[in-house]
Amino acid sequence: MAETITVICRLPSGIRLDVHDMEVLKARNLSPNQSNTAPKPMKSVTLNGIKGDPRFVKEANVHLGYGGRTQVDKEFWEAWLKQNASSDLVKKNIIFAEVNEKRALDRLDSEGKTPTGMEPLDQNKVPGVKKASDK
Repeated sequence: MAETITVICRLPSGIRLDVHDMEVLKARNLSPNQSNTAPKPMKSVTLNGIKGDPRFVKEANVHLGYGGRTQVDKEFWEAWLKQNASSDLVKKNIIFAEVNEKRALDRLDSEGKTPTGMEPLDQNKVPGVKKASDK
């Protein structure tokens, strides 16, 4: 059985991660006959998002401190991370991995309070918008 790790995704609905054959992509990009179709990944994994966190309360819609957990093949994660090391998803710790769920949740406790930019707006603090009752 392949070794797995716990990946935390701090996006609301999760995300699909794709690993591509980089040589195929290079050849495709250098081809004079450019294709309008999306490249086919070698392998994909869909991560659970915040809404998959068992502590998430839909009615409150609070995102900070929460993250979906997904068990991912370690080799897949390392290949994806190599291809996406410069992504803001990685650099801003929106998606990260640890060797087990306890360590992942400990890291989420420290990283999870930093906004991702995907949090819902406070309806009472939207710039330039006033409630009809305030007019």
